[in-house]
Formats: sequence, C-alpha cells, structure tokens
Amino acid sequence: MRYCLNPDCPEPENLSATEKCQACGSLLILHERFDIVLQLGEGSYGAAFLAIDQAQPKPIHCVVKQFYPVNTESESIERALARFQQEAKLLQKLHHPQLPYFVDYFEDDQGMYLIQEYIHGVPLRRAVEKLGVLTETDVKQMLRDFLPVLAHIHEHQVIHRDIKPHNILYRTRDNQLVLIDFGLAVDLSLPDPFSIQDPDSDFVGTRGYVPTENAQQPVPASDIFALGTTCFYLLTGISPKTITRDSTTEELLWRSHLQVSDELSLILNKMLKYQVTARYQSALEILDDLNQLITV
Repeated sequence: MRYCLNPDCPEPENLSATEKCQACGSLLILHERFDIVLQLGEGSYGAAFLAIDQAQPKPIHCVVKQFYPVNTESESIERALARFQQEAKLLQKLHHPQLPYFVDYFEDDQGMYLIQEYIHGVPLRRAVEKLGVLTETDVKQMLRDFLPVLAHIHEHQVIHRDIKPHNILYRTRDNQLVLIDFGLAVDLSLPDPFSIQDPDSDFVGTRGYVPTENAQQPVPASDIFALGTTCFYLLTGISPKTITRDSTTEELLWRSHLQVSDELSLILNKMLKYQVTARYQSALEILDDLNQLITV
C-alpha cells in the first residue's frame, strides 16, 4: 500500500503499484525517494508516517514527520514551526547508537518534512501493560543501559523535557534502549534557548513525569527527575501523577506505593527530590552509585 501525503486528500490509501494518488492526483513518492506506507499519527501541526527509503543500497524503514498546521493562530504556528526546525537540528547534532539517526529535512508544496530512522521496538509503557511490572533487578539494569545516552545528550547541552515510558523503546534487533521524540527538547547552548516557547505556558512535558521547573528553567537534573518517575512506573504500573506530595516540603510520597531495597531507595529518592540542587546533577553520578551497588 502507498499513502498520499496531501492533507486534503479524501482517500489517501492507494495500491502499492500506484504512482499518483487515485483520489487527488498527488505523487506518492516523496522527494523521489521516500515510499509512504501508512500514517502513524496526526495532530494540529501535521502528521507522522512510516516510509521506505528507496535511496539506500538496501531499502530501510524511516519515519516521515510532516509539518502542515491547520486551524491554528499564527503565533502558535510560528512556535510550532520553530520547534519542528529545532528537532531537526538536534537530531543532526546528537549522534548516538541509542538515538534515532537523522535522514533528511526539506520543504515542498505540501509541507515541511523531517525524516529520521524508524525504531522497530516496544515502548516501556507497552511492555509493562502487556507483561507486568519490572523487578528491581530489571530496573537497575535498565538504568545502567539508559543512563549513558542521557549523559550524552546532556553533554551536548540538550534537555529532553519529556522522558517517560512511552518515549523509551526496547529496540527489537538488539534489545537496546532507545530514546525518541525530541519535539519538546531545548538546546541550552543557543543564545536564547526559550525564544520559541509560549510565554503563557507554565508547563511543558507529561504531567506526573516532569518536575516543576521543566517549562522555564530545565537543567540535566530535570530529565533525571523524569527518569526517576519513569522508574516508579516501571516498578509499580502506577501513574506518577497519582502520587501525593508532602504539604510542607512538596516531596513526592512515593514510598507508600513501593518497596525496594534501601540501596535503590536512596538512588530513587535523590532522583526525585523536589529541590533541583538536591537531586543528582548528572546521569553519570547515578551510574557510579548504581555500579557500586551491583559490584558489592
């Protein structure tokens, strides 16, 4: 099957051998290279598609993100476009085997396009929903596997701002953990990293997972907090947004939902501190403490 990228097409699904859309006449091979197979999702500012990159010696699957906003105010469109462009720049900047690799970025009369590697795998959230919660040993191993890629993006002054079980995949071919979706990420190395942010927004990310400073002054410790809440979900299957806070200190009262070893409890507690300065300041600090536990 081939899928038409024209947002106004009434019947976008076509037979595989079709060169032009039978409903609207649009070409079905994007940029003379990408064979669109199906739509993965859509939103107010565009859609995402699964495609086959025919330009490679061996055709590979990739994700085509199309920026094509509809029915939104101009200021919102400008901010969304800036985020779309920034995501493309970040994928080009961040090279790591546990990140999707950048393929292409261009514009035509049907929108702007960001092409990246398609990761065939299972989100951690879906794994928990299907197979049940992880053991403490599993979560320790998950942290050991994932913390190096988090350290990598932080070394490049990039804060992801939306770490959660849905955005971490178990890649099928090698069981590696892969971090996806940099649509909300911010590059602190830019002169004005928050220039594309909605000035009226007091929240960025997924509620329950990200800390309070995530919208205005995120730092590496902000992603560490989100990784801590992700660990909580993996161990309990409970959404972290249901955790109550201490009325005086604002600390998450997570221990009433979970029993883990004292050693892991200390690590999680430091990841989940309300005060930014009280948390781990780098992913490698967590990895050091975790490795000491494992070798004891």
